[in-house]
Amino acid sequence: LRSSSAQYDGTVRNSSSNIVQLVYGDDGLDPVLMEGSSSPVDTKRVMKQVQAVIPRRGEAPLGPSMLSDCIEEVLADALKAADVLESERDDVLREAMTEPSEDESLVQSDGRSRAMGNFVRKLREFCDGVALETDKKAKQLGYGADWETADSDITPIDIELMGGLTRAQLVELVATCVRKYCAKRVEPGSAVGAVGAQSIGEPGTQMTLKTFHFAGVASMNVTLGVPRIKEIINASKNISTPIITVKLENDHDETAARMVKARIEKTTLGDVAKHVRSVLSSRRSYIEVELDSEAISNLQLKIDVQSVVTKVLSSKLKIADHEVRVTGKYKFVVLVNGQARSRSAAAEAEAAKLSNNPFFKLQSLRAALPQVIIKGIGSVERAVINQEDGKYNLLVEGTNMCEVMGTEGVCGEQTTTNHVMEAEKTLGIEAARSTIISQVEFTMNSHGMSIDRRHSMLLADVMTYKGEVLGITRFGIAKMKESVLMLASFEKTTDHLYDAALHGRVDKIDGVSESIIMGMPAPVGSGTFKLVMHDEHGPTASRPRARKGKTSKQMFVDEPFIEPLT
Repeated sequence: LRSSSAQYDGTVRNSSSNIVQLVYGDDGLDPVLMEGSSSPVDTKRVMKQVQAVIPRRGEAPLGPSMLSDCIEEVLADALKAADVLESERDDVLREAMTEPSEDESLVQSDGRSRAMGNFVRKLREFCDGVALETDKKAKQLGYGADWETADSDITPIDIELMGGLTRAQLVELVATCVRKYCAKRVEPGSAVGAVGAQSIGEPGTQMTLKTFHFAGVASMNVTLGVPRIKEIINASKNISTPIITVKLENDHDETAARMVKARIEKTTLGDVAKHVRSVLSSRRSYIEVELDSEAISNLQLKIDVQSVVTKVLSSKLKIADHEVRVTGKYKFVVLVNGQARSRSAAAEAEAAKLSNNPFFKLQSLRAALPQVIIKGIGSVERAVINQEDGKYNLLVEGTNMCEVMGTEGVCGEQTTTNHVMEAEKTLGIEAARSTIISQVEFTMNSHGMSIDRRHSMLLADVMTYKGEVLGITRFGIAKMKESVLMLASFEKTTDHLYDAALHGRVDKIDGVSESIIMGMPAPVGSGTFKLVMHDEHGPTASRPRARKGKTSKQMFVDEPFIEPLT
């Protein structure tokens, strides 16, 4: 992250000039300058300050109707005073004066105009709320519904009791909020990557010992703390507790939730069998299986003996059709012949030695049959029904999100997972980016810590801007950037330097780590600024040499930094 910095065009780029974010944090604001809970302006505090600085002087406050008549003009004047470009000003006003539609709320990446329009809209809604509260107090004091337009005299005491904002206070409030918002924009050259890395890494020192969290309602252990942050940042393919949160189509009926749970949760033959016993006689040997109808009913399973036999035949036990016979409504037998059955090469070789031993074949088959999956998804360990605000959902412990989303009764559009690589495999790179952001915030909030959303967004974008999820490991960093010195400063220093020397690789020294190693100014902050000089002699002109004992009157900078102007 350290090489990511804000640029003059509003983008966030790394030292190789690759775009990481089109707009930093989707709004271009500096999180260091935020007020309160990641908000650019604390509107309530500004209003109190304006009311203290600008007295009422007997002027009645604005009601809802008077505010609606003048608010657009006040907003336009405030944007103009804050030196907002005219083209951007029109977009901001259009966003502020219209309510967001459902389609617009689904857009995750907002430009600066959209973000500022959202802020100005919230400012307008705040002013509307103040006017409505003023109108409510005016009616409580005995004034009619038309107190704004009526010629009734409002006493100074009632004016103070009504509160609200006068026209002059409204103008100052809007102008101050817009001016403060514009001042919070991130400056070009800001080391947003280094600040983000510190903001995520520093709270990690306070949650080292908090490894597991017990979610009481769901009765499931979830890995949290430093191990969970490590799984997210490293983009681990195998995480300790993969959980899929399943949204149900019918989330008000517990019976429907149990039926969906039965379709998803792995159910083996041993879970629904009353007994699995071996029978060995002088004429033949076989395995007798009897299903438990009560267990099948309690698990809400729609299976019968024929469907169970089909699953047994399609399993890895390699049982032929003529070896299975249905003997009753809930019974079937599996005959044992001379073929050895096993699931691995080593076991096959061992079974081949004992192929003439019917007792061995009988016991191995009896041990393997209860493990046959007859219902559900094999990669799912269990599913737990969870109830939140009167609605049911499922917490599925396992993987294979694609098959879970395709299960009958599951609302696939709102099903999520905490496994970043599973989300990328099933839904794509944007879903993986959203999963990284949400999981970092969830892990931090579980320990009572909060970080600005812009930091977790930058982390997610750095890991996904190449089109695939790359962990912050030596393998992921090698795909992000080809700098030899940066890789050497991370892990396996001698190996990277030896391979680079062997293959004749070149390092441009354009990153923070490389610049620090070479003792050069880092290309962030003040090091971002570049100066182009005019060379009067041209790029091919020879330099005048100083005579012995004398210095040259004309000074030159290094050749790579000279660019002739045409």
